[in-house]
Amino acid sequence: MVTPKAINRNRNEEARPQLAVLGLGLIGGSIALAASEHGLNTWAWDPDESARAEATRHGIKVSNTLAELVASTPQILLVAVPLRFMPEVMAEIALHISPLTTLTDVGSVKTRVREAVHSAGLNELYVGAHPMAGTERSGFAAASSDIISGATWALTLEEGTSPVRAAEVTALITGPLAGRVIALEDGMHDAAAALISHLPHVYAHSLTALVAGSPAGGIARILAAGSFRDGTRVARGNPARNAAMIADNSAAMVKLLDDALGQLSGLRSALADGDYASVEALCLAGQVDTPGSPQGDTERVRADDAVWREKLLSAGRAGRLIRAVRWAGSDMTGPTSRTADAEEPSAQFEVDAAAVAEE
Repeated sequence: MVTPKAINRNRNEEARPQLAVLGLGLIGGSIALAASEHGLNTWAWDPDESARAEATRHGIKVSNTLAELVASTPQILLVAVPLRFMPEVMAEIALHISPLTTLTDVGSVKTRVREAVHSAGLNELYVGAHPMAGTERSGFAAASSDIISGATWALTLEEGTSPVRAAEVTALITGPLAGRVIALEDGMHDAAAALISHLPHVYAHSLTALVAGSPAGGIARILAAGSFRDGTRVARGNPARNAAMIADNSAAMVKLLDDALGQLSGLRSALADGDYASVEALCLAGQVDTPGSPQGDTERVRADDAVWREKLLSAGRAGRLIRAVRWAGSDMTGPTSRTADAEEPSAQFEVDAAAVAEE
């Protein structure tokens, strides 16, 4: 249970931040830039003085301390710090946060973030999120609103998640941040992220390490062209950050690496035996179609529906995306503002009636 500081019920709602971003690295910085460019009242903080100064130069309002940012009672507080700092950051947030604030994050391993949220007693305020976006670069200097625009975000929901808070986070993503959302459980998100993000990082670092340790490595780097460049792009990022990301999803990665090693072992045997048909079969098995435009009408899921969560998770498992949130009696699709005395607003999630189809 959150035990927040007293709420100032006379607070000027116009001065209240619509979005507060805690952490101005590549993703946090990109979100802050996108929200600010969209006209949201956006504030931020980062422990790095140079990141704060650079954000200020880009027109983002910067708080003096973490506590000041959280205590400003933002509509949405988005935490964009490395996973290893989540426990201590969530504990600090719990000392200053108001129940009027919705808490979300961009952590790449949702089970680890959820543990930190539970430990800090912030369950009632929290909605998990993760944008599938980024580059091999890091820091606010590499941030750009283009990195976030059009991204697909995972929205992770547990039984205690507030439907209105989930709607607020979804409205931020699909409105000002120009993204789209798929609703998932934490475990499903982490398994999927291991497949399409964390394992590719392992392959990229494994390949660069093999080149570095090979007698032919120097010549190989001279000859390297597109396939090597594309296959190792993510390995050119911050190695400590990549290692932490992989290790923090160890539960999903251990099983996946067993599967990957079995596949590579089978490929080795096929090559040693001259079984080229099996080599070709492996290459053919990996061909997939790229998802395209959604087909079908939009389904509306009301936030006050008793089974709203089950409906959104069912849609997510089927590959159906949430495109927007509509607030009752309004065409507004961005974040809304709740006050201490007002009834919670009614919202509807607009969900693709069918999975994205082949183009």
